Order: sequence, then C-alpha cells, then structure tokens
Amino acid sequence: MSERVLKVYDSNMYSNNINSNGNCTHNHTKNRTKITDEVKMHSAKRYHETNCMQRKDALDTILEYESIFRWTPEGNDTLLDIGCGTGDVTMDYIVPMAPPGSRIVAGDKSIEMVEYASTNFPHPRITYEELDIEKENHVNEILKKYGQFQHITSFCCLHWAMNQYEIMENIFNLLQPGGEVLMTVFQHHPLYEYYADMSENPKWSLYRPEMKISTSPYFRNENPEKELFLRIERAGFVDINVVLKERMYPFDSQVFIDSTVPVAPFLDHISQSHKDEFLQGYIEKVLTMKLPPPYRSNKERNDKKTIIPFCMLVAHARKPTHASTVLSP
Repeated sequence: MSERVLKVYDSNMYSNNINSNGNCTHNHTKNRTKITDEVKMHSAKRYHETNCMQRKDALDTILEYESIFRWTPEGNDTLLDIGCGTGDVTMDYIVPMAPPGSRIVAGDKSIEMVEYASTNFPHPRITYEELDIEKENHVNEILKKYGQFQHITSFCCLHWAMNQYEIMENIFNLLQPGGEVLMTVFQHHPLYEYYADMSENPKWSLYRPEMKISTSPYFRNENPEKELFLRIERAGFVDINVVLKERMYPFDSQVFIDSTVPVAPFLDHISQSHKDEFLQGYIEKVLTMKLPPPYRSNKERNDKKTIIPFCMLVAHARKPTHASTVLSP
C-alpha cells in the first residue's frame, strides 16, 4: 500500500465553498505553490475558508440543545453571540434558531472579523460589535448600549481566554436574571499535543509562551468537565450542565492543512522556512497518530480525507431569576 504524503501549499490553488452543513469543498487548479508571506496567517477570509469543523460542531450543538432554550411568548428575545468570528455561524445557524422577532448582537474581539462579518453576512436582525469578553470596559460598553440579554451563545471561542473565571463573571453580568448561556469550549485537539511536543524542543522554546496561550486551559486536565463546572458555578450560575463530547471531523486533506494557519497566530512571527517546517511536522503527526476503531490511521486512508479527533466541552447554564448585576465605573 502506498503511503500518503501531504505538503504545505498556498490556498490560492483552490477556491473554497462552505455548504449549509458546515462542510468545506474546493475546486483545484493546476498550479500548486508554497505558502507565501503575502497571506495573512489568521485573517478573517482565511478563517472563513477553513472553519468547516467549527461550523459543523456549532450546528451539532445547536440541533442538540435548541429544544431547551426558553424563548419568550412574544418572540422578541435578545441574544448575544460571543466570538462570532466571520459571522457565518451567527447568520446560518443562530438566526434560524431564534424567534423571528428576536434581535441578535454578534461580538468578536477582532475588528477584522467584525468588519468581515458586517460586509459578508449582514442581516436585519444582527448587529456586529467589537467585544473582547475578557475586557470589562468592552462588557460595560455593550451593557450600556444594549442592556442585558436573555440568551448568550459562544461557539469554539472561550478556550482562547486566559482568565476563565473573569469571562464567566462577564457572561453572567451580560445576562438578564433568568437568562441562559450555551457555550462550547475546545478541550483537546491534535494541535495542542503538537504544541506540547514542540515546546520541549529547544529550537522552538522561544515560541513556548505563544503556544501555551493558543492551547485550551482544559487540555490535559484530569476532570475538565468539573473544572469548567466550578468556574461557571463560581460566577453565580445555576442549573449547570457540562458534557465532554468526543468528536471526529473528516477534513478534505488540503483544507485540513490550511485550517491550521488561522488558529496558530504565532506563525505570523516566524520565518517562512520555519512556518513550513512547523506545518509539515504537524501534518506528519496527524498522518501517523492512532485513530479509534473503526478508523484507520490517516496515512493509510485512500479517500482523500484527513480525520481529526477532538474533544469539546459543551455547557448550558442559567442565571438565577433573583440575581443582580453591578456595573463597574
């Protein structure tokens, strides 16, 4: 059996299409060229072209949990989507879930993401805003402008935050009494394992802090469900449900390669040769890692798919009906 070999190429060799099921497809062109410095490593456009795994996970979560959402009889609910990214998940999945009269504020800490979402995914019920959920002044500005929300969602975002207790408190303050939050947080991903391996290599030790920041705070935690539960509980939430979901996503092989770049921001700060070396090492790790039955290793597959196993923490909680919020000056 011949072994598969994947190499790092420029995404300009194809054009991506993302269908309503969250899957990425692409059309190949004849010329393959290596990644060049002109491509922004974590640009909004690049992220949108390769976020098919995040889209699929968000859709699966919404389909599983939408029945427990408590919408008002009037249907004029307010919802905040934290970490909306390029806006496609908000428009494609959250808008259809919410009542027709609802208003949605979609926030992201990246101005580039907010501008991309506003341009490419405008909707009369969505307002896009800059929001860094770790910054109290951002939270207070949103509160002053929109008031508290009845519902908050956040998909594939909050693992980027360094202070998990603080973001849970901020989410609590953004909710109306009796409001609810649904969030997903990455717990495990092969990229985290690769970061851990590379951090032990003296050649890459300079980038150890950035790799740590890019790794979920729940990675290699003995009881990540309990850890997240305690942080949510400490913020004041009740009726807390936290589940660790084991997922698999079958990437088109070239999309898998390009999906790594937007979620590894430190690659912006290293030379082109080091970028290629880093990515090629990660590709090799994914090709040779063991997959649970009945899957064969990615190196032995002949369907042009690359299976990525990952684990996601899914949490739903409510703010007590008697709770109050204190705005900071």
